[in-house]
Amino acid sequence: MKADIVIIGGGIIGSSIAYHLRQLPGSGTVLVLERDPTYTNAATPLGNGGIRRLFSLPENIQMAGYGLAFYRDFARQMALVGQSERVDIGFRRQGYLFISDRGGSAQMETNFRLQEEMGVEVELLQPTVLRQRFPSLSISGIDLAVLSDHDGWIDPYAALIGFRHKAIELGARYRKAQVTGLIAEGPAVRKAILADGSTVEGDVFVNAAGAWCTELAATVGLELPVEPMSRESYFFRCSQPIEALPFIKTESDLAFRPEGGGYVGGVPDWDEPSGWNFNVSPSRFEEVVWPARAAGVDTTPAAYWTIRLFWARGLEALRTFFSLTVFQVTVSCMPRLWVGAWQSSLFRVVMPVLILVVSVMNAFGQGGPTGKKASSDNPKADSVASAHLLG
Repeated sequence: MKADIVIIGGGIIGSSIAYHLRQLPGSGTVLVLERDPTYTNAATPLGNGGIRRLFSLPENIQMAGYGLAFYRDFARQMALVGQSERVDIGFRRQGYLFISDRGGSAQMETNFRLQEEMGVEVELLQPTVLRQRFPSLSISGIDLAVLSDHDGWIDPYAALIGFRHKAIELGARYRKAQVTGLIAEGPAVRKAILADGSTVEGDVFVNAAGAWCTELAATVGLELPVEPMSRESYFFRCSQPIEALPFIKTESDLAFRPEGGGYVGGVPDWDEPSGWNFNVSPSRFEEVVWPARAAGVDTTPAAYWTIRLFWARGLEALRTFFSLTVFQVTVSCMPRLWVGAWQSSLFRVVMPVLILVVSVMNAFGQGGPTGKKASSDNPKADSVASAHLLG
């Protein structure tokens, strides 16, 4: 089997790339290789689907702005010919709220000024104002907060399926296959080895394997600074009605948002060893997440939170797969795999599209408010991301 462009990984990144490529005339044939079309262990369905512009670099803010507009119009763009059913990704404009509770208020305010200058609908909230806007939140230990109430979240799995179906309608082919290695001819990758021993040839290969990208790249001697890291998310409910809350992230790493009749979120464990771990900790919620959640909410009866929870353990790249890893998989990684293909008309078509796709995916930023470890808002990490994107 052969294609002009072979995309390895059919999650939301790979499917978005396939869709955007097929939108362009002259992009050639596109083949997507996905080992598990049910996406059982994929990162996409387990993501929080957040779309925000609360970043610290202009490039990230601009890209996230594109992504926000794109997902607002997602249903129209992904509509299938001859089908009246609307593509519903559950877009929910309910805002993002970053809270400074670990001494990073100066950086958060600096970020706010930049975001405001770039046209983001953003507010700087002092603790007393924060309490007025969201009475259920405790303001103890909080220095300030930043609210972008035009941001929100979507159902990432629904978005994945929307991209996939539209890409197929536009001519992309999907094949269930596990890629075990790559074969390079000179400086360019030319073949992918499948688990059944067969090979797939292509002029251009896109490594969109997410947290699995490092293992794949290593087969052609390419080292990527991406490691799999397991994170747990929990679903919990409040026993009494409270005001509508935005997607909340704190400097102390607590992150949660409304979901259905409750809330979903957690606190990442940065001491979690890199590797593939799908087992759920039996005590982390009670010992770490719940105390952090309770400390941020008023203790009045109206805001008493019950522990009715479900667990979901997902794998993310160490540098957050919906943000910085996108650069390293589709922008930093790809040019090095494409060395030797500079004269190809395919390269000139694909590269702008990859930057466009990064803009869409960057809206899913998962980093902390003002520069936590592995955060896409870490000033240093932002600089690395921008360098990869802009060359």
